[in-house]
Amino acid sequence: MEDDCLKHLVKFYKDFRFRSKDRPDVCQVKCKILSKLARFKDIAEVDEIHKYLLNQLEHQSHPELRSDILKSLCLIKHKSLSNELLNLVKSQPETMVPILVRNARILPDDKDDLVKEVCELSLKYCDIQNDLTNVLWLLNRHCHRVPTSPYILEQILKLSPDLEKQLQLLLFTAVKVFLAYPAESQHILGQVFEKAHDSNSPQMRQKGEFYANLLHLHGNDLNL
Repeated sequence: MEDDCLKHLVKFYKDFRFRSKDRPDVCQVKCKILSKLARFKDIAEVDEIHKYLLNQLEHQSHPELRSDILKSLCLIKHKSLSNELLNLVKSQPETMVPILVRNARILPDDKDDLVKEVCELSLKYCDIQNDLTNVLWLLNRHCHRVPTSPYILEQILKLSPDLEKQLQLLLFTAVKVFLAYPAESQHILGQVFEKAHDSNSPQMRQKGEFYANLLHLHGNDLNL
């Protein structure tokens, strides 16, 4: 029943476009409605809704609204989204990179260049204290596609001396980066093991010892 009602509304999608006098919360509701209307892949309006939301992502200034627009675009899953986001990252890195990093878990991952570009620009354009967990998650998930992962991880260690809260994710990320680029990241992994060894958490000290022993005994056989 709901789908029938939504499908009927598709032809009126222009009525849900943002107006200049709309408050950000009103635009957020409209954005969610547009993404639901675009679920019907067999309608011609999907491309139009996608293009409209992409245009709004480029020109809106409200951070939370832009995040909601990005989420809607990722739900629509248009085949051109990765290329279009990459173009926006290249043209507006100072505004686009933080938004993509904060929504790292929903980004399309069908294009290596997009993931690589976002990872490599993350430390330059993000607030490392607030966005560190998402930057580490991106490296953890995509380090095999980002040849500069060892350098990025090294910069994180220099820029953020206090990593106790993110130490578990840092440790697992450092191990994955080491497995992908052992020669380039061996010294970095050693620094992370030291942080685990010096941690106030007995659990983290145990995990550091576990990973160190695991790599020593079975490093060649691991595929995390």
